[in-house]
Amino acid sequence: MTSLRSSGKKNAAPDAYGFVKYVTGGDLKTYIGGLKPKATKKKPLSFDRLNIIMMSVFKFLEEKIKKEPKQVLESLDAWLQFVKSQKEQNLNTIFESQLNLYLVLSEDSVMKAKVFVFMTKFLQENGQLESVMIAQVRDVINLSANWNLTNDERMNLYTECAKSLDLDGDSQGAFAIYFESL
Repeated sequence: MTSLRSSGKKNAAPDAYGFVKYVTGGDLKTYIGGLKPKATKKKPLSFDRLNIIMMSVFKFLEEKIKKEPKQVLESLDAWLQFVKSQKEQNLNTIFESQLNLYLVLSEDSVMKAKVFVFMTKFLQENGQLESVMIAQVRDVINLSANWNLTNDERMNLYTECAKSLDLDGDSQGAFAIYFESL
């Protein structure tokens, strides 16, 4: 078995990047694909509980975002893409895992904005943006006001939300966000 410690030593710090890579890699695909959305007495590990474990990993990685932003964001993207690819899970379960991760992340890093954009695009692709979170996308300027983002990160958040609104037929809402991003 591959060591999940960064140096292979017993007392070394855990390798969160390695753990994300291991979970999202092919080794566990069959097992994770067979997980039920919610736990049962006979099957205590569920997709929901796996997401709770992963939320802890990403809370841990939040502390590393300033020192290792590329690795953290690559791990976050790998996890979000992995969750999205779970065809065995229903749409609600997949969205719920994204939403729970979004809710647990702090406003102090770009990770929250990345998950928000990912959720928006996911709902858009599945024709659910209007019924699930259109109000939050329209209000992204106020919603993200306290998020600690660089100007480029904030502009990217606004631009992606405006694109989603435009694709959803809300050109007025899109224009308001595009205008704010200037």
